[in-house]
Amino acid sequence: MNIIDKKHDQWLERLLESSHIGILIVDKARNNLFVNECLCQMFEYSEEELLSSTAEIFHVNNETFLKFAELAFNLVLNGSFVGIDYEFKKKDGTFFWAHIAGDVVEGQEEVLWTMVNITQRKIAENKVTLLKERMEQALLGSQGGIWDWGIVNNSIYFSLRWKEMLGYSDAEVENNFNSFDEFLHPDDYEFVYDTINKSLEGVEYFDMSFRLKHKAGHWIWVQSRGKTIYDADLKPIRMVGTHTDISVEKALQLQNAQQAQIIEQIHDSVISTDLNGHIVSWNLGSELLFGYTKDEILGKHVSILHLKKDIPKFKKSIDILREKGE
Repeated sequence: MNIIDKKHDQWLERLLESSHIGILIVDKARNNLFVNECLCQMFEYSEEELLSSTAEIFHVNNETFLKFAELAFNLVLNGSFVGIDYEFKKKDGTFFWAHIAGDVVEGQEEVLWTMVNITQRKIAENKVTLLKERMEQALLGSQGGIWDWGIVNNSIYFSLRWKEMLGYSDAEVENNFNSFDEFLHPDDYEFVYDTINKSLEGVEYFDMSFRLKHKAGHWIWVQSRGKTIYDADLKPIRMVGTHTDISVEKALQLQNAQQAQIIEQIHDSVISTDLNGHIVSWNLGSELLFGYTKDEILGKHVSILHLKKDIPKFKKSIDILREKGE
């Protein structure tokens, strides 16, 4: 039995020293009683330096040391398990963020803390917060809605304006992917998720348009612009962006495309030029009337279609057009 107990002690000691989690045990007076190697490396102190000090050595200043007692230490002593993100200070004076969790041991006489450095996560979160604030400022007074996807925990947020864009109140739409999938047009599903997956694989920015279903039953077109945020290991941790209703613009594009197709196919000649008189469009009717193909005529000056004697009068007409607009 003693051999087994000895092995258990050896295993426990090896586990504590090889752990990638900082481990700290303090008494009620917050004197440091035990630290493992990971904690020493995290704060860049030796074991002797830490064990001859109190927990105040880890804190930014005395104020944050006392504040931590209110936020966490006293709660743990009263029997609550606590886990919070808190800012600490290394030996060289630099600050970093850690997630610290605590529980009582030895009949509530000592507290065991575990700590993980989360500085990179905090930096990424701050970038997201700044980006969201910038987007919100940019979208004030506009018709854009904000979305924010936390990739690590698969949480998603849709702003109030995003929901109103689809005809819903804030309470009517849950902040999850099921909501988005229910609104997304079936014909756009593959394209949208292909774009999202490419962004997860390293394409930081994306810009696409697709259809979402309005509460009234019709489809609206939205312009989706987004950015993926990665951690220090280039793993995607967050994606944020905007959706803007572009249904009116899409309708105009469709109308213009239809009109362009009509112009292209009619047998009447329709020609357009730039302000210098160079031909920029040439429809089928023009080709039938003048005999030039599109490849032959585009870029040529429109005077090529006029009799030589009429060119001075034609150029004067162009000057009037430039001056008066018609």
